[in-house]
Amino acid sequence: KKENKILQQKNNRLIKDMDNARILFKERNIVTRKMKQIKEQKLEHFNLFLKFCNESVIALDSDLRFIYSSNSFLKRIGYDENRDLTGAHLYEVYSQYRGEENAKEFCQLCRECLQTHETIERQIEYNSPIDNSGKHTTIAISPATNERGELQNLVIVLKDVTEFYEMKEKAEIAGKAKTEFLANMSHEIRTPMNAIVGMVELIMREDISDTVREHIYNIKSAGTNLLGIINDILDISKVESGKIELLEDEYEFASIIND
Repeated sequence: KKENKILQQKNNRLIKDMDNARILFKERNIVTRKMKQIKEQKLEHFNLFLKFCNESVIALDSDLRFIYSSNSFLKRIGYDENRDLTGAHLYEVYSQYRGEENAKEFCQLCRECLQTHETIERQIEYNSPIDNSGKHTTIAISPATNERGELQNLVIVLKDVTEFYEMKEKAEIAGKAKTEFLANMSHEIRTPMNAIVGMVELIMREDISDTVREHIYNIKSAGTNLLGIINDILDISKVESGKIELLEDEYEFASIIND
């Protein structure tokens, strides 16, 4: 009876432990399903981002074969969005898109990234095979490592910056037009202003009253100041070209305040 009682107690403890274990397994399964659901949602959001992202994203293994390619990349190289490049070599795909020389250079950059484990960025200019128009693209090749720091594959982002260069070119053209306009306008204004200042000096040599002389002096002072402003406008072109020079000179502070 004593042994049976001890065995009964052990059996009760085992039953209790099994009940606790069943509860723990049930909770673990709930957590596992929840974690799986969260991962699936994140993956769905990530795929959605890559699908509609303007930048082209591709992933390569250590042999430079495609693991992943975004829709924008397929569109960039003129392929159908449903085309599967998994397993295709980078050189084979890129040589059809940009030519053999550029494909060799791209592969060399990828191999360099595999060796150095450092991100490599380049900027390239090329003609689009779709419409033969000039394009500008930045390429960023980054090593993808696991939790132990071991290199697994390469992630490459290609960004089209053609619009930026077009805006830059337009801005440069507009700036040049503005400088030319200011230079021409300043020259056109300075010519009659020189005549006005010169005529004022001739009038001041005549026998005139003090009141008229004061008025004439004010006209000359204003004309001289206006010529100085026009010369400053002409200096804008020198500032933009980096050729402006500062000259030290003596001046009368009271005279400037008076003017």
